[in-house]
Amino acid sequence: MSGRWRGEAGSAEEVGVDKEHPEHVLVRVDPKYYRPTEVDLLIGDCTKAKTELGWKKNVDFEQLVHEMVDSDLKSAESDFRFSKMGGDRLNEENEEFVVV
Repeated sequence: MSGRWRGEAGSAEEVGVDKEHPEHVLVRVDPKYYRPTEVDLLIGDCTKAKTELGWKKNVDFEQLVHEMVDSDLKSAESDFRFSKMGGDRLNEENEEFVVV
């Protein structure tokens, strides 16, 4: 099954519809899951995961920062190459997707 995006990109009005039957909505955004883009303070506590689930970290803070920066650099490089080929990362009306 193939689909395409319809509506204003990045908004709650944007929906993914069946390419063959555009009246059939496959994906809809629910704004109740939005969170503020700027959060003043985020504090995590893994105590409950450790005590109740026996969770143990496999990545220390320094390694986590390295992985995040590396990922951002790869994404920026990909975006740069894409834009050099005339591409646009913004979702367009004719952008398609595949439902699996």
